[in-house]
Amino acid sequence: MRSKRAMYNILSNLILQIVIVIYGFIIPKIIISSFGSSVNGLISSITQFLAYISLLESGFGPVVKATLYKPIADKDHKTIANILKTTEKFFRTIAYIFLVYIVVLSFLYPLIVKNDFGYFYTISLIVIIAISTFAEYFFGMTYRLYLQANQKNYIISIIQIFTYIVSTILIVICAKLGFNIHVIKLVSGLIFVLRPIFQNIYVKKMYHIKFDNCDDSYELKQKWDALGQHIAAVIHGNTDITVLTFFCKLSEVSVYSVYYLVVKGIKSIIQAFTSGIEASFGDMIAKGEQKNLNRKFNIYEVAYFSLCTVIFICAMVLIVPFISVYTKGIKDANYIRYTFGYLIVISEFIWAIRLPYSSLTFAAGHFKETRAGAWVEAIVNIVLSIILVSKFGIVGVAIGTIVAMSIRTIEFIIHTNKYILKRNIFISIKKIILIVVESILCVFVSKKLFFLKNISYVNWVSNAIIIGVFVFIVVFGINFVFCRSEFKSLFSIFQKMLFKKKKDVVVPTTVEQDEIDSLIIKNHLDDSHQEVVAPKPIYDYDKDIKFHNEEVGMSFMHSDIIQPTIEIEEYRDSFIDEDSISSAIRNDNSVIRNIDFDRQYDFDIVKLLLNETRIYGFKFYNDDYLRDGRYPVILSNSYQFMRYVIDYDVNYLAYIDISSINDEELMKIIDYACRKVYFAKKERRDISFDLDGVFSHSDIIHYPYFQLCLKYL
Repeated sequence: MRSKRAMYNILSNLILQIVIVIYGFIIPKIIISSFGSSVNGLISSITQFLAYISLLESGFGPVVKATLYKPIADKDHKTIANILKTTEKFFRTIAYIFLVYIVVLSFLYPLIVKNDFGYFYTISLIVIIAISTFAEYFFGMTYRLYLQANQKNYIISIIQIFTYIVSTILIVICAKLGFNIHVIKLVSGLIFVLRPIFQNIYVKKMYHIKFDNCDDSYELKQKWDALGQHIAAVIHGNTDITVLTFFCKLSEVSVYSVYYLVVKGIKSIIQAFTSGIEASFGDMIAKGEQKNLNRKFNIYEVAYFSLCTVIFICAMVLIVPFISVYTKGIKDANYIRYTFGYLIVISEFIWAIRLPYSSLTFAAGHFKETRAGAWVEAIVNIVLSIILVSKFGIVGVAIGTIVAMSIRTIEFIIHTNKYILKRNIFISIKKIILIVVESILCVFVSKKLFFLKNISYVNWVSNAIIIGVFVFIVVFGINFVFCRSEFKSLFSIFQKMLFKKKKDVVVPTTVEQDEIDSLIIKNHLDDSHQEVVAPKPIYDYDKDIKFHNEEVGMSFMHSDIIQPTIEIEEYRDSFIDEDSISSAIRNDNSVIRNIDFDRQYDFDIVKLLLNETRIYGFKFYNDDYLRDGRYPVILSNSYQFMRYVIDYDVNYLAYIDISSINDEELMKIIDYACRKVYFAKKERRDISFDLDGVFSHSDIIHYPYFQLCLKYL
């Protein structure tokens, strides 16, 4: 389930970022062509000044997500409701303060640009641009954070894709019809107001979140510890344009914003590959899966850095040629700045390198531990930018950003490796050295590969394809040589996802079960013993099974019974008979998580569960069976059920609830799991108990018979 959601998040976010990049290039081009560079600079400046209101968030958002991971993993709906109510109250307070901030800004900001634009012209533009930001805080921010923590970024992405496409179409139409800039920005703002409203409606409808019995005194820990992190992020995104607004002409702000369009588009695409991963890492940390976290992060690190390096090397070589084509015919400002082009790409490349480490740090909730570095980054960025802008102009602010960014990136790398992954930092250093070597080599060679003069988009795209292919071959070739094991693991993961095969579920016959019952590990694990092979199950899994009966299937399609997030109590009376449960599982087997195993059924609920899960086609999600990190006692006591899950992964033995289990049944289950590991080791297959991971939180690890069996392994 976790991998599936991560893939949905990555793909949907990637599509979203492509849409945003297209939007980001179309709209400024229309504004510059229709209204001039100064108006574009004014809009960029106002947008950045409005963004400073986010300082009031004080890092609240990342803290909310980090706090939600555990209650979501534990399905603790009461705590989730308390967190969300506290969050909504906080963000609505910010929305009201934002209204005051707009009034203050409307009085002061026009004084800064009074030589270029009229008072009312500037004030009205401030109010129009602020509409969508107010709506985000008042209606949608809380529910956006919940969807992100719940590994459902793809819902947010779908909503945003819709609003960006509609906004782009309407702005182009308005520009063609000759409307002024105020009408264009108003149309755009009203479309984006729909985004937080849709998020709000979706979450409340699908998750049935109720604030009626919430604790009004509930407080989130570490919210002030995240303040420094948040200020650093806001400063990183806004310092350069703010400094340029005070010390340079608005045309220079426009130049900066056009170059930033390119790197912002690249950042968006890069973030598409991290937004769906952070919640997965947070889930692993919440469940104490240290070994799995390290293995997955190492693979992700190699894949992410390889992709990142290809994209940013191409950006360094191609950014100025692209800007020359993009601003062709615009004479009111000089947009060809080679040095600045290199520096702004390098600064964002450094940001991209730290992104996996910062994401993991925030997923672990380590805000207090890293807050000092956030303040250092913010102060260094401001001071250096102000000092250097007077002498070097637009280049000076880029240098200030690079220095500050480097300091913070080093801190994240050290902290993540030492305190979260608990591994040798040289693992990360080796990868970063490869990035530097590849970048120098590729940039030097790529400049020789231009075979057409960049005078049109067609020429630029032709050059970009050649350079992109060259850089891809070099980067992935070098990384494969030095990180071969990680690439093999990555290919294996993709292979399993693309060519997932059905697995046979072991259903022992009575004779075989009697034979297995008599096998005790300490007496039978010798070289002459052969592993007992269970017969094929009686089901014909290759047969074309019809999942959805027309009558039952259609009736459940619109039924609350298949919504996995509904509390059991809400449909307890209707979710009790064999046919109802059977049909619900065939529609969506995640409904398993809501079965009330404490109820006395007049049929074998475990047998029904196994049968329906097999018929469903082996879309097996182990998390759907768990209750607070354990299998319900009725499942823990079932030898057949535990054989079923152990055949998928022997480590599922750790989820047994031994609080009131039948000792004889438990010993049989332990026997089965340990023999699988034993014979796997004899055959040199990679199967073993993750004793430092999932078992570290398991009661069974202290069970005497399990400890005895481990001695023979």
